[in-house]
Amino acid sequence: MEELITIDGLSKLIPFKMSTLRRMCRLCQIPHFKIGGVYFFRQADVEKWLESKKQKVVDKIEIELVRQVKIR
Repeated sequence: MEELITIDGLSKLIPFKMSTLRRMCRLCQIPHFKIGGVYFFRQADVEKWLESKKQKVVDKIEIELVRQVKIR
């Protein structure tokens, strides 16, 4: 079984404060488990989530570039 990471451990891997990660969990914005009131994360799930966020940013940049080219 893959090792689970706590919020403290995750905050050391990615640049988010623990309070931000808790809020993201409450809002179901990041993949997590809650066991006995404690949030846990699988590193593979977090990596996939981060990758999906990166893709959205790249898509927005491409859309903006296309729009700017059409304006000119």
